[in-house]
Amino acid sequence: MWWSVSVREHAVALQDTSDAVESLLLRLDLRVVGGLWSDAGHAIGIARSPAGLFVGWLDVGWIAPDDPFSEMRDVVHLVERVPIEQLSRDLDFAISEVKGLRAEHLRDCERCDERFVPGQMYGARCCHSCAVRDGDVGSC
Repeated sequence: MWWSVSVREHAVALQDTSDAVESLLLRLDLRVVGGLWSDAGHAIGIARSPAGLFVGWLDVGWIAPDDPFSEMRDVVHLVERVPIEQLSRDLDFAISEVKGLRAEHLRDCERCDERFVPGQMYGARCCHSCAVRDGDVGSC
């Protein structure tokens, strides 16, 4: 059968980089927030899994009007099994790339003149905070 695993194939011992990767993330001033490694401004998120690192910019998703959650966008996948120096360069590049993508998606609020990710906007012209503060969410 074409999906069978050959008897000659065996599991490859993965390089144990967990401590080195965690040290790298800490050196980049990232901390675990809500299960994701994130920067102080909560602009980027990095998820770790056995498949590697997943780097993306953070948007806001909504389960209900008062129940927001972080949602990763434009995700880049990095394999951790590479030498730590290469992973460091790849991670720097991925972070720079997703920060640029995030900046392209920011929207302007006409009320407070600040910029927000799409999930923080109540409508096309105002942010969620202004809509709630002004009490006129229907006019956004």
